[in-house]
Amino acid sequence: MTHRYRSYWSRALTGRNLVSAGPLTKNRVPGEFDRVAGAYDLLTGLNPGYNRHLHLSARRLELPRASDVLDLCCGTGASTLALLTQHPDARITAADASDGMLEIARRRLPSDRIRLLTADAMDPSASGIAGPFDGIFMCRIPMSVCTGSMRSCGRAAESASTNTRWRTRREPE
Repeated sequence: MTHRYRSYWSRALTGRNLVSAGPLTKNRVPGEFDRVAGAYDLLTGLNPGYNRHLHLSARRLELPRASDVLDLCCGTGASTLALLTQHPDARITAADASDGMLEIARRRLPSDRIRLLTADAMDPSASGIAGPFDGIFMCRIPMSVCTGSMRSCGRAAESASTNTRWRTRREPE
């Protein structure tokens, strides 16, 4: 999808340009997601099957009851809601690098069931996230972040036990 096409649709749907100019470096990513946080659910809701696939991926974790789950890159909490629906007894730590996305997640998620943290998915332990976790969930992750195996995702593997179940839903770039 070209920059011009994305800019047109982001302006048409939200009244503002959600696509910024210039190269997107790792340290700019949280700020860019902060910028679009208010329109993120609208835009993902227009993606056919988006929520259905989140629930399908959450169900495929096949976790035992009362599991500890890490939801990395939880965004506005849609993936966390899918985990709660599919695993109602789970204890979930949900993390995202964008404070804007987490603010929306705080409003939609039950605070007694979810621990929300600002964290870099490539180094969750730097933000105080410690396992072991029975499952680690990452959805809508660019292939460059997660190629082939979840174990290639930086230090996320340090939070896993030897029996951890991994589930990713990668996106083309």
